[in-house]
Amino acid sequence: KNWWRNLLFIHNYFGFSEMCLTHTHHLGIDTELFAVAPILILGLWRWPRRGLFTLLLLCTVGTAARYYTTIVNQLSNYIYFGTNIQRLFRTADYMYSFPPHRSTVYIMGILLGYVLRKYQSAKLSSLQLRLGWTAATVCVLASVLGPAPMGDINYVYNSTHAAIYAAFAPIAWCLFFSWIVFVSHNGYTNKLTKLFAWRGFQVSTKLSYAIYLTQFPVFFYNVGRRRHIHHYYNFVSIILDTNEFISIFLASVALTVLFDAPFQNLKKLLIKRPFSSSANGTAKDKALPTKAVAEGETATAVTPESGTGIATTNTTTAKPPSSALHPHQHSE
Repeated sequence: KNWWRNLLFIHNYFGFSEMCLTHTHHLGIDTELFAVAPILILGLWRWPRRGLFTLLLLCTVGTAARYYTTIVNQLSNYIYFGTNIQRLFRTADYMYSFPPHRSTVYIMGILLGYVLRKYQSAKLSSLQLRLGWTAATVCVLASVLGPAPMGDINYVYNSTHAAIYAAFAPIAWCLFFSWIVFVSHNGYTNKLTKLFAWRGFQVSTKLSYAIYLTQFPVFFYNVGRRRHIHHYYNFVSIILDTNEFISIFLASVALTVLFDAPFQNLKKLLIKRPFSSSANGTAKDKALPTKAVAEGETATAVTPESGTGIATTNTTTAKPPSSALHPHQHSE
């Protein structure tokens, strides 16, 4: 009955219990943040210092808000042994589907784009690279191993631990990948950056969102049709469910081929890039010196051999005799 909220991309504001297709809350969050992003980018472009200060302030406020909300509402972004359903729903409503709490890493992406634009072809020393990779490694380990104690079967909920994880784990994770993008963009590659640059990821990237949209209906269907207790005897049997994987993969391919890819092509047809007039411009540039010489003006042209040198010629046409200018002045 609440499908119209999904159509308007505002369904993430009404709570998971009243949400149609709960896993699509990301669509609402992404759409809302995408709508605000041009304003943030414009401010950063027009007023760099004020814009940068504003974005950093928003990141700080968002981080503090995640910490405070987790403490006050006893939230948990990690599912541990004995987690109750009420806590999970509170976490989903107050933290997971609320755009301001998810905006920090989104703003970090905008800041990364600004850094890549401002510091093109940055030169890094070997010491700077080592320090950067060390910091990035610490960040990814902190974000991955930070919640490790929550996986203990005897873990007792600790709001401070949960708040630290909710506030800082997204930042640490984002910093790790931001560093990889930054060094790769400036040509500092290694085995890890080459791994992430593997062309096969282009296929998985195109399917990733379709996989996200289709996996939960498949999960819900399999859970709903099960009428008996199912025992998992080892870790492999939990992770590798072949039938489920195949179903999700085929559904995501169908969704991408039938809907996503055609709409992407439609966008390209409707929003065409302006035609490049470089060829016409080159022809005009070649004609300019001739015209300038004919009119006795200074001709300036870029020499194609060097690409940077400027050849300047100050050529004045010989003036014809006065008799040629006034053929009848001697007739008398």
